[in-house]
Amino acid sequence: MSTFTGTIATISAGDEILDSDLDTWHDALVAAAGAWTPYTPTLTNVTLGNGTLTGKYRQVGKTVDFSISLTFGTTTAFTGSIGFGLPVTAVDVNWTAAGFLFDSSNSEARQGAIVNPSTTVALLYAAGMGPGATSSGPVDATNPFTWASPDLVRISGTYEAA
Repeated sequence: MSTFTGTIATISAGDEILDSDLDTWHDALVAAAGAWTPYTPTLTNVTLGNGTLTGKYRQVGKTVDFSISLTFGTTTAFTGSIGFGLPVTAVDVNWTAAGFLFDSSNSEARQGAIVNPSTTVALLYAAGMGPGATSSGPVDATNPFTWASPDLVRISGTYEAA
């Protein structure tokens, strides 16, 4: 997390706000919100091969925001229900996150959700909703569609750290 060491100006009604005041407030807000830290999520039932995987998170107090992106390569494979390691251990399993599943063969997007079997791993589930949705349940090699290059998985969420 970045540290703010400046002084924030006090503004009263009718005062002129200077560019330097805005810059100072921006710097203070960025420091308070915390910078994003890259991390490489551990994978469950995924062979990454030549796919790409990125993750980032920020923690402010006990609140953790995270984002994960997986792009399939020609040698990427799912070998069961897929899961992603969390950047920081969660206090419990009582939270959810959103997922975005994109089938590049027909430009179809599906919704996903995170189910938490533990405080360190998040499993991805397909939601049985949206245009053409025919299945729900754990995401694997053929659910909600047969995965191929360059299909996408995006996950983002917020939870409480232990």
